[in-house]
Amino acid sequence: MSKNQETKLYKGKTVLALALGAVVAVTAIVAVQVTKDKDKEIENLYENRQEESLDLTQNLPRETTTIGDAFIQAETSMDSIGDAALVDAETTIDMSNVMDATDETLAELVEKETQETERQETERQENRVQEEEHINLAQEEETTSDEGTVQVDVSALALSFSRESRMNWPVEGDVISSFSMDATVYFPTLDQYKYNPAMLIRSDVNTPVLAAADGVVLEVSSNEEIGEYVRIALGNEYELVYGQLKAIEMEEGQMVTKGQVLGYVSEPTKYYTVEGNHLYLKMTEAQNAVDPLDYLE
Repeated sequence: MSKNQETKLYKGKTVLALALGAVVAVTAIVAVQVTKDKDKEIENLYENRQEESLDLTQNLPRETTTIGDAFIQAETSMDSIGDAALVDAETTIDMSNVMDATDETLAELVEKETQETERQETERQENRVQEEEHINLAQEEETTSDEGTVQVDVSALALSFSRESRMNWPVEGDVISSFSMDATVYFPTLDQYKYNPAMLIRSDVNTPVLAAADGVVLEVSSNEEIGEYVRIALGNEYELVYGQLKAIEMEEGQMVTKGQVLGYVSEPTKYYTVEGNHLYLKMTEAQNAVDPLDYLE
């Protein structure tokens, strides 16, 4: 190859290299410019969004404040109206309560008075019923007593008994419980203190019981407390009751003389099991209990 050809070839390569370098440079400049444009767009977009956000932020408080003020004013107005209404309502309620309380008090008083009147009337009716029952019961007892007892005209029998009269002991034995109507005495079987309208004379079972004085038999009967008994009139409203007996030999209306056998000592009733075997002797004057010991010799 000649020197001229080599020179041309070298120049051609140099031009090509420069051309390629120019292309690369232009491409780099374009790429840089594009990148800057994009960054600027992004920055502008960011700034625009910040401005929009700022505007929203600035506008929102103003609106909110305005609305809040309106709410506060509305609440103040409502509070004022509510307070006024509350005062009126409370006044009305207080007056209503006063009226209701007055009406209720009057109603209660009327009701209590009515109830008290009804209660008193009920008590009066109950008392009348009880009185009538007592009267009827007394009449029945009197009728039963009259039917079960022979009516005896004691005065026609010339019986006479007085404070100076004396009686024989119907049985021999110790007094295990004395007459006592002024103070209570202890009854072991019942385990209690009570008055004693009679006297108890200790005696063995089957011991004959003798008439302490002359008289007439008014009643022969029995009850749970003193068992079988005989009631004898002595005259002048004096009477004797002989209790805790068995095998009574007397009949109602029969005349008895002092010392005559009336019956025999029985086992004690359940009211006197601890006291033991005894004769129950009760004496009355005009139906009032007196102490038989004052008349026994």
